Amino acid sequence: MMKFLACFLLLVIGISCDKDHSDNRVEIYLLKSFSIVSNATIPETVTITDAKLEKNPLVADNDIEYYKQSEWLFKLKKNIRPLIQDFSSDKGFAVMVNNHVVYYGIFHPAFLSSITFGLATIDPFTFITESSVTMQYANFNNNPQLTQLDKRNDPRLLEAMSASGRLR
Repeated sequence: MMKFLACFLLLVIGISCDKDHSDNRVEIYLLKSFSIVSNATIPETVTITDAKLEKNPLVADNDIEYYKQSEWLFKLKKNIRPLIQDFSSDKGFAVMVNNHVVYYGIFHPAFLSSITFGLATIDPFTFITESSVTMQYANFNNNPQLTQLDKRNDPRLLEAMSASGRLR
């Protein structure tokens, strides 16, 4: 009986020491619908409100190989380019950590002449490789207000990626 109890205890300890990403889940969801509100700031910023997420993530946690914080780049295990290549600023996304929105953004092809301040953007045509996505953010003269609105390296995101060994 004592051997059984010792083996059971070792099994429980071994299972609890397994690397589990469930408490460090990072996902990117498309938005089913959302509103954009203009803010009377200089420069004018925009905010996403009334966002409704798609049911399934565009990028699931296990699709993320790593996050390179100096480049705001998600290295992916799959190619999402075919899924987003026709997206424009009428499509939005949310970066989530453990089912909580860290930040919202929109798809913004580089050929559009407009600049979006206050939101992260993904250019659906500009990829370093087919299996990575870079979160871009327009700042103007290191404006303190714009810097404060930039959540691409939010501590929750960095902590989740670090805890799961995927922060570069």
